[in-house]
Amino acid sequence: MKETPKIRTVDLKAKLELEVVLEGRERRWDVKVLVDSGANDTFLDKRWADENDVPLIKLGQPVTVLNVNGTPNVAGNIMHVASLIMNYQGHQESVWAQVTMLGMHPLILGYTWL
Repeated sequence: MKETPKIRTVDLKAKLELEVVLEGRERRWDVKVLVDSGANDTFLDKRWADENDVPLIKLGQPVTVLNVNGTPNVAGNIMHVASLIMNYQGHQESVWAQVTMLGMHPLILGYTWL
């Protein structure tokens, strides 16, 4: 059984950010992403996705998301995922991201990315 997605509360003084290029079907975005070893998956900010017309794929079943302390995330269940290409320092890879409200970063790369 797949682990319940968890998003960590971040200490903003001790953060690792990467400047990457994300690619969708017809667009590219230069963004600053957060690498978060406390998150157990890759997450895309819903507001940023909507503002940038990122194509979203509706899930057949909602996915519960928790904060790292076990409390439900205020954004509620994850209803969509997005498929993007991420480019970083000459490396390119496909990224599937669960879509939820994140706040300061458009993308969080969890320990599954590391």
